[in-house]
Amino acid sequence: MELNTDQIIFTNIDGNDVSLKSILDKGPVLITMLRHFGWIFCKEQAAQLSTISNDLSKIGIELIFVGSGSYQQASYFKQDYNPNGEIYSDMNLTIYNALDAKKSFISNIMPQVWIAGLKASIRGFTQSKTQGDYLQQGGNALIMPDGTIKFLRLNKYAGDHINPKVLLDKLKKVMS
Repeated sequence: MELNTDQIIFTNIDGNDVSLKSILDKGPVLITMLRHFGWIFCKEQAAQLSTISNDLSKIGIELIFVGSGSYQQASYFKQDYNPNGEIYSDMNLTIYNALDAKKSFISNIMPQVWIAGLKASIRGFTQSKTQGDYLQQGGNALIMPDGTIKFLRLNKYAGDHINPKVLLDKLKKVMS
């Protein structure tokens, strides 16, 4: 599968539109699609993936986070959680739709969500107000400069994000 990267436009934390194509000019990008910027699991996932950002850089991959909230909310997320990666807003859900990410109410209330939420709370993460599309699920996609998707994992439910070490191992195999 290949994306038309000219047509996928994000907004950076300064309010400027940025095409995925221009981001990919630097090389392969791991896009982490967050549900929204206030969600407990998005905070947890950003923190977890930040632990492997240096390893990603060593294999030539830039880590970015995309959320469905506004660029102002993305800016607050950056200030509050300072993840190791650029943060963008995609209020039109362009990348989510292009990658066919799940959008569902049921995926937010499944028993697995409650268990994952309890674990995230124990690890110190908290829920704040909704800052984006509540129904939208996220995922991870490794996109190459030509728009080719080399790795894609979409979340089945809220809190269903991949273990960062498992993700890193998968990406190392893809990049070798």
